[in-house]
Amino acid sequence: MMIWLCVLGAMLIGWAPIFVRWIELGPTVVGFYRCLGGALILLPVALIRTPLWSILKSRKDYLLAAVIAGILFGLDLAVWHRSVRGLGAGLATVLGNTQVFHVAWIGYFFLGERIKKSFLLYMLFGFIGLYVLIGDRPLNMNSDVYRNGVILGLVTGVLYASYMTFLRRLESLVKPLPAYANLGIALFFSAITLAIIATFNGEWTVPSPTDWSYIAGLVLVPQVLGWVLITKSLSTIPVSLAGLIILLQPLISSMLGVWIFNETFTNIQIGGALLLLISVYRGSVIRARA
Repeated sequence: MMIWLCVLGAMLIGWAPIFVRWIELGPTVVGFYRCLGGALILLPVALIRTPLWSILKSRKDYLLAAVIAGILFGLDLAVWHRSVRGLGAGLATVLGNTQVFHVAWIGYFFLGERIKKSFLLYMLFGFIGLYVLIGDRPLNMNSDVYRNGVILGLVTGVLYASYMTFLRRLESLVKPLPAYANLGIALFFSAITLAIIATFNGEWTVPSPTDWSYIAGLVLVPQVLGWVLITKSLSTIPVSLAGLIILLQPLISSMLGVWIFNETFTNIQIGGALLLLISVYRGSVIRARA
């Protein structure tokens, strides 16, 4: 049962870039509504069971980690949403999944974690796949747009890895605290970050009724329901299987991008993407067992 919950969660999260492309608002504003909506759903649920205010007030280290995690995730969405608009749902999501490699070097240089030689081997294979994937630009895509989208997609991986590092720090500071409480607090600070960026960029516009429906879908489907299903099931299934299931996310995003938006991949790109995703899967399994 938990396996199928994990599968469903990964498939729901795969819809995130599709909603981002559907919403006709600035990418930063989309991120703001996404984070604010998630926080408004998760925090009230957490408050029923947890004295969050007392924790934030008494644990300055927890509050600092929450603020940093929120800022990083806000920046991550601001960058990734732009990558989705430039590259399409599939390629932008695949590039974002390089975060597993960035988490490793962040842990090695800043947290004193060890890296196995086998992980370094798959990291090498992963970056070979990445080079092949981004080196063969589809003919129907503007070169400047493609280059900028690739850069933003790679930056997304670094920012998301940094966010995951601080989110894990949150979970280690206060126990037992529901994971959705940590996420809700981080999303609140992400929304503030994105609101500031949108104000400076002059992105604020009034959403249309159609945009509101897509925003609701983005919040409820991938941001809340998909994440909750993944989190609930990950601790109960084998690490290797969980890593494989989570890779359904970029696969679903890519398939939906081709189906809904007529996005294209060259045969060379498909080969590079497969090599990258296999390396990400094996690398995530090795790190989880370390």
